[in-house]
Amino acid sequence: MKSKFLFVSLGLFFLMFILHLLGSYLYLYWTAWWFDNLVHFTGGVGVGFFMVWLSLYSGIFGSELPSRKKIFFTSLFLTVVVGAGWELFEYANGLTQSTEGYALDTFHDLLADTFGGALAGFLAGIKRYV
Repeated sequence: MKSKFLFVSLGLFFLMFILHLLGSYLYLYWTAWWFDNLVHFTGGVGVGFFMVWLSLYSGIFGSELPSRKKIFFTSLFLTVVVGAGWELFEYANGLTQSTEGYALDTFHDLLADTFGGALAGFLAGIKRYV
């Protein structure tokens, strides 16, 4: 079992939590245009690694050794699903105040999540053969 993917994802979730606290207390979400993208990208990488571990290496869904392509697309697809779920959660709970408009903010969030998941899938695919 490749538990390193689990530990990396947990470390990234902790980093994302710290970034979120800093962003909230220091108003970085509202004063630094790039900060929300950074938090979503970090979350995307963390979710990507977690989903690779959960679906391919935890042993819950089988024990076959996945290909690089399967690792990449599993990370990418499941990260997009989780990111979209998060955006629906924000919308349902009224957490959608943004300066540039909800649609553009959501697009940027999902794009950052997707790039993060793609990076995680790429790195996990490389690490699978190392």
